Amino acid sequence: MTSSSTPAQSPRGHGYYAARIALTLAGLATIAAASFTLNPAWALFAAEPFLIQLHLYFALFALALGAVQLAGRKGGDLHRVAGWFWVSMMAIVTISSLFIMKENPGRWSWIHLTTLVHGTTLTLAVVFALRRRIKWHARLMAVTYVSGLIGALILAFIPDRLMWRVFFAL
Repeated sequence: MTSSSTPAQSPRGHGYYAARIALTLAGLATIAAASFTLNPAWALFAAEPFLIQLHLYFALFALALGAVQLAGRKGGDLHRVAGWFWVSMMAIVTISSLFIMKENPGRWSWIHLTTLVHGTTLTLAVVFALRRRIKWHARLMAVTYVSGLIGALILAFIPDRLMWRVFFAL
């Protein structure tokens, strides 16, 4: 039996977690290298309002930190501290998305439904962690990461949206 202040012991060693983190970082490095190969039109992105730039910067940082969090050892102090940073970044990404209405001026679009989903799953995941319901916390954090970042990243590349124009505009 472990106390609530000590992380649960895993039968897996440190090498297992190091390998998962290395593979995660290699995947992120591959994505970064691909973005330079495509020769993106960063001037299009730089011309966007500050809120859109802030939204993307925090989303990309959350994408990287979330991958490391999901791959690394759970329950320790590092996991908790990095987790609060990740939750803070995701909260900024989620809240800022409410004010981005460039594609549909003055009105929310169907993509804003993802904001509702991400805000709900993120909040519930934190509540479950605080109540020590770790199984549900882990599930909802994974759902938030996959739907909130990877799913939103896919939606960001819908043809004629900003990220599509930055990376694939001719």
